[in-house]
Amino acid sequence: MMKQYELIFFSAQSGIQSALLQKVDDNSTIHLHSIVDPEHEADFFQDLDLWGDRIIFLGTGMGYHLTKLVLKAPPDAKFLFIDYFEDLVRICAEKFKSLTLETISSETQEPEVKLREFLRDGEKVQYVKHPPSYAANRQFYDRIFNTYSKAGCINRKSGRILVLYGNFFLQQEVCNALKHNGLEPVMFDYRQLRGTQDYQSELQRSIQEANPEFILSINMLGFDGNGALSDIAEKYGIPVGVWFVDDPHPILLHQQHFIRSSMTAFCWERYYIPFLKTMKFHNVVYLPLATDPELFSPAPKKEFYAEIGFIGSSMGTEFLQTISRKFLWNDLLLPLVEKSAAALLMEPKRPVESIVDEIAKELNIELPFSDLRNRTWLHSYIIHTASMKKRKEIIGSLTALNINTFGDPTGWKRLIGNLSLAWPDIDYRTGLASYYRGITININITSCQMKTAVNQRVFDVPACGGFLITDYQDDISQLFDENEIVVYGSVDELKEKIDYFKNHESDREKISSLAREKILKEHTYYNRLLSVCDCMRSSAM
Repeated sequence: MMKQYELIFFSAQSGIQSALLQKVDDNSTIHLHSIVDPEHEADFFQDLDLWGDRIIFLGTGMGYHLTKLVLKAPPDAKFLFIDYFEDLVRICAEKFKSLTLETISSETQEPEVKLREFLRDGEKVQYVKHPPSYAANRQFYDRIFNTYSKAGCINRKSGRILVLYGNFFLQQEVCNALKHNGLEPVMFDYRQLRGTQDYQSELQRSIQEANPEFILSINMLGFDGNGALSDIAEKYGIPVGVWFVDDPHPILLHQQHFIRSSMTAFCWERYYIPFLKTMKFHNVVYLPLATDPELFSPAPKKEFYAEIGFIGSSMGTEFLQTISRKFLWNDLLLPLVEKSAAALLMEPKRPVESIVDEIAKELNIELPFSDLRNRTWLHSYIIHTASMKKRKEIIGSLTALNINTFGDPTGWKRLIGNLSLAWPDIDYRTGLASYYRGITININITSCQMKTAVNQRVFDVPACGGFLITDYQDDISQLFDENEIVVYGSVDELKEKIDYFKNHESDREKISSLAREKILKEHTYYNRLLSVCDCMRSSAM
């Protein structure tokens, strides 16, 4: 491997020796340690937990960051110091000569053999990166460390699935479904981790302790921002599955850099599948939403809440402001947004990119940006503005019928001033089912980010014994028979069906019962996770 950097030592402001790397071809530099006080770097690593009996430092620098860290290692731990530069591993070997350690540098003969010998009889292998050293000579470190046998790190039939776990609603449903199917979800709670080093350490530990068949994420939640999960999963030979249940374009703005060929994408919306196939996923699979029967089941007694109701956000000002803060929003874009959103409502299957280009030309508006990030978030803003307008039109048209909204009361009152009643937020897991049952006719309004797919209400409402009228989506005909669901294609049709079904309880109950029967047979998260597991296992062969 041709040397890309020269190692240069210099005195830091504290008088302690420090080091930097100077690139051979352009003299650019990477500082391995502080130019002020290198010894202070130990404080940044001191909270990291060392748990392995074989600990590998990928990049050592001069070892300043390790002085407090190595003291936390288990008594029987053995250390391997790897650095591209022989001078640096010699410095560290002298500094930490009281430890049981080995060293590898670019001058080491047969480094892979030495690594395998070091790993022999080790039960828990932990590696810790020195970020600047690793960044400068990543190819060197990866070439050596990739000899670490993947075959011993993965059990295709362990029955354990590592689930990236936070506070997103579907993550718990996934865990429930895995348990129901006789598998063991191992929840990797990424909310508790303090930074990149802590994340890397705990992910390594979870993988080695659980020996999972694969890793599963919803919307790539739980992926770190530095590619550590992708690198670690690849090194251990563990497949990764990602289930997209929201528009993947904003999600992949940053995360697309961390997609690997061992990853499978599942997507609830067919429209996004061609886009996902342009990424580097090994496979892309359609996987619709479903319901969790543990949360959504009939109850013997119904408490009445409203004759007509919609449970969900207004997608109004506050929601849209969170999106506008993600790109270079300018009020001059408002006419473009308004007209593009209206056009999207008229042609919901048309790509928003095409609409924006056409409307911008028509209005003689030149976008103040052309980069992918700003355009992607502008498109997202337009899609959700269209969703807000759609909800405003439909709910507004039903105010004379005394429709009640549930959730986001401030947003609804701001969007539609003359509502009969705007109820407070409802907890998805503890209260939602009883409200679905207690509303005579539940209305569904699908977000405009779904071109063909159906949302959660289509499954949850009938599953718990409620009755639903939903706007038509193409996937409905593939998921339900005509006698199992009631759809509308316009506000007038919706009103007609409300008028009919509010006076025909037996019809409501029959349709809801048939829908529930179909859902329990084909559309639970138990079904979906069986499909996920089958797909992940087959892709890993």
